[in-house]
Amino acid sequence: MKLTSTLVLLFAAIVAIAQPTNDSPCNAILVEVDGALVEGNNADATADPNEAVPAASSLAVSCYTSWCNDDVAVQNSMWYTFTAPANGAVVISTCNTGSALDSQIALWSASDCSDYSTFTNLAANDDIEGGCNDGGVYSSAITIDGLTPGAVYLIQVDGWDGEFGPFVLSVSTGQPTALVNFIHVSGDPLLGAVDVRLDGELLLDNFAYLTCSQYLPIDATGPHTISIHPPTSFDASDAIISTEVNFNSALNYEVAIVGQLDELGFSPYQPLNALVFEGAQLYSTEAGSIPMHFLHAVSDAPNVNFYDNNSNPLCFDFGYATFNNEGYAQFYENFTLSIFDVTGIPLGLEYCIPAAFVVDYGAGFTIVAAGFVNPQVNSNGNPFGLYLVNWNSGELIPLDQGACQFPDNDNICTATELVMNAPETMGDNSFATLEDNEASPFNLPSNDPESDCILAWCDGTLDNTLWYSFTATASGCVAINTCFADGVIDTQIALCEVAECTDPSAVSYLASNDDMEAACVGNTYSSYLEYCGLTPGETYYIQLDGYEGELGIFYIQITEPSMVGNREMMNVTGYPNPASDRIYFNGISNGAEIQVVSITGEVVLSSRYSGAGIDTSTLATGSYHVRIMNDGEWKSSRFMKL
Repeated sequence: MKLTSTLVLLFAAIVAIAQPTNDSPCNAILVEVDGALVEGNNADATADPNEAVPAASSLAVSCYTSWCNDDVAVQNSMWYTFTAPANGAVVISTCNTGSALDSQIALWSASDCSDYSTFTNLAANDDIEGGCNDGGVYSSAITIDGLTPGAVYLIQVDGWDGEFGPFVLSVSTGQPTALVNFIHVSGDPLLGAVDVRLDGELLLDNFAYLTCSQYLPIDATGPHTISIHPPTSFDASDAIISTEVNFNSALNYEVAIVGQLDELGFSPYQPLNALVFEGAQLYSTEAGSIPMHFLHAVSDAPNVNFYDNNSNPLCFDFGYATFNNEGYAQFYENFTLSIFDVTGIPLGLEYCIPAAFVVDYGAGFTIVAAGFVNPQVNSNGNPFGLYLVNWNSGELIPLDQGACQFPDNDNICTATELVMNAPETMGDNSFATLEDNEASPFNLPSNDPESDCILAWCDGTLDNTLWYSFTATASGCVAINTCFADGVIDTQIALCEVAECTDPSAVSYLASNDDMEAACVGNTYSSYLEYCGLTPGETYYIQLDGYEGELGIFYIQITEPSMVGNREMMNVTGYPNPASDRIYFNGISNGAEIQVVSITGEVVLSSRYSGAGIDTSTLATGSYHVRIMNDGEWKSSRFMKL
């Protein structure tokens, strides 16, 4: 015993010695800006209780804008500090020779190094986009400006997914920049391509109509001259127009090229212009949505109004050569955009805006109206169209004219009726939407590793739901299945009763499932649930959604489970019902597994059955479904708690 105690103390002493001195923020090691590189190794580093962690990214490319979403956790961090230079811009990097660690880094400001509640995350990065040439391929870097000169900041260096090893950290003075996206939407056929110069230097060569430059970093320390030239320009002397601009490093910009080269052949003529919009939004700040705003570049169109398919106004008195006054708005689902004149008369122009399809980008977008309403009187220029500016790829995506084709069963009141034991029915939720305050089954927190996707939905959200109905047969049992070879999306389904289809509060959930337990020949994460105890002849409803907003084709079928030939074998009766403090069941073996499920699909009680019944005293008043595993088969019942 004495020997064992001695070894424990010796090991503890070794650990204490090996632990790095900068294992906590208050002991952060000073890094000189533009000074020597700092070597580190987090092999023996630890994490403090409740240590600050950057927020998860809403983007599909989470590793570039935060820490990778599959490991938003700190495990073996080390801390460093630096003083911001006079221009407030720095580059923090582990992409240096000698770095082997798959690092994740974060930049923090803090008023109290010992109190993580005072920490504010300013930036974070896990992997450098495009990889690292001088260190480990998964090294990290943060480029940021707008820091307060002379202020002290903290750097957190951690290993992805608990990795440890050597790294080399550098902090160098950066260049204050603004990100600028140039958009060519002049419909003049003589300006099919232009050169764009910045302070006389060629910035964009043969910049084509209906393309964008992507966001370019441009120096934000002084005034600039943006000039537009013919595509054959050799220097700044042949500028068609020029515009003086001061960029602010705290903002991002869009510069739109609109108008015509000369007056001849256009009605009305609008001179060439470079519109500068400040405050461009590159990324969404709200998961599951995208920010969008609008640009009017149609020179022969009067002022217009934009409405969505629910008659909600998007842009009022929207004039040529302007971005909409309302600015960015958050969009969650596909919608039809209709164009009216300012007196309220529809112009017969409708376009389907695919917001739900691009939401996974986590990016901000601009919708541009470009071309001419009457090309014939405008030098046979480009025809009118609506375009989505995809700054990720540099293209403007033409949007389909015509209203979005929303599915008929987009809400409860128009649910598609399914027939028991009939062949499977194909569905597509690509243009499905959510109703205001739409009812939802119990959802487990997003990305919860402990999620029970068998008895609940496991993504935490409603996204693009469809509704089905059916009439319960004499057996009172149903099996709902989306496991078919041609099914594309990862479905999640819920079974419910609906007292009033227009009232979300009148929806009572009986059961739900996200991922079936058995293997599936179609999508691995297809859904399947069985339920008994339905009232024969009554109508029930099925709500179907795509996991985390997945869109596409699926197949659904309802059948009577093969084992329900004798309904009495599948179902049991509880008494007293309604129950107050305790409920009992006939024919149930002691030790049988019991699950009590609320009307929202949440398992509120899990226990083993005994002759003393089930204690219901702590349950809230309402209806409950009971699942009982007895002698190798599930039995079910329902009861009311008083």
